[in-house]
Amino acid sequence: MSLNSKLDLRLEAAKFVIQLPGTTIENFHERAYRVELYLTGDAELPEQDSSLDELKKLVQEVKDA
Repeated sequence: MSLNSKLDLRLEAAKFVIQLPGTTIENFHERAYRVELYLTGDAELPEQDSSLDELKKLVQEVKDA
């Protein structure tokens, strides 16, 4: 499990929550949010993983050089 962005984190939280006994449509969002907060802790994550964009930019710079 690699959590490089908030999007990855939310997906993992949703996967955990749907497996919990007692999870319903009504309480899904609250439970997922609580798991998300727990997993995040003090970490600061970007909304999306931008490492692919950075790699593309680097390859383009090398190509242009």
